[in-house]
Amino acid sequence: YKDFLFGSEGRGNPASYQTNLPIKITPSLFTQAESLHNTIDAWIPPASLRVIEVAGWGLDTVASFEYYPRLVGCSGQGVGCISYELDERPRFTSDGDKTVVVPSAHYMSFLGNAEKYWVDLERHNGQIFGGFRHNREHKDILEVNSLNNLISSIVKDEPIILDSVLKNARPVDTKNRVRLSIHSPVTLDAYDINGNHTGKVCPPASDFCYIEESITNSSYLEFGEGKYINLPEEELSKVSLVGTGVGTFTYESEKVLPDGT
Repeated sequence: YKDFLFGSEGRGNPASYQTNLPIKITPSLFTQAESLHNTIDAWIPPASLRVIEVAGWGLDTVASFEYYPRLVGCSGQGVGCISYELDERPRFTSDGDKTVVVPSAHYMSFLGNAEKYWVDLERHNGQIFGGFRHNREHKDILEVNSLNNLISSIVKDEPIILDSVLKNARPVDTKNRVRLSIHSPVTLDAYDINGNHTGKVCPPASDFCYIEESITNSSYLEFGEGKYINLPEEELSKVSLVGTGVGTFTYESEKVLPDGT
């Protein structure tokens, strides 16, 4: 891992506009960061301090990145002319709230003296409130009533009441998920049976685009030329691909079982 960060395989630093390519980390700065983390990570809260950690769960969350050599066109001559460039793709997990993975949110529990709670966002988002659904995630997790009830109970020093959304053990994943991705100049959009859309919207009369994630528990992300859509298998009805330039493309569709395979 350090060899890759330091560019030990021989790559150079990318140009300032090549934001999808990894720079080489300065070893001295990395050493300082390691030293700082070794100090911070060793801290343990005193036994007299009550520590409570809450993590959102059930939404596809970026857990890591994989860098790999991608085959590209070659300007040389001859049948055997091939060329590769460094490309990246995200790896997802349902063990998170669309932004933070649970092991990070529950890090103090790793040290053994913190109370752990999970907010089952997948279940919450599947419920209907006032005739419509709420797609809550990391950024608006405090809009979940079960979490507000937890906070209220803690402040008032009252017993914590668990329910179908707030849990004191890791929820069990029971549904298949679909993860779609495409590279190169092609748009990627998904629709459910009711016509709800997840993808990128670029109005013709505007210079700005925005992300729409109307399908329950879905997400849309872009990294470089890669576009990624994650959603429950039961919610997927149709996928639309539209070319925006000349070239080849790679479309991938994965069905992920509850055990992660």
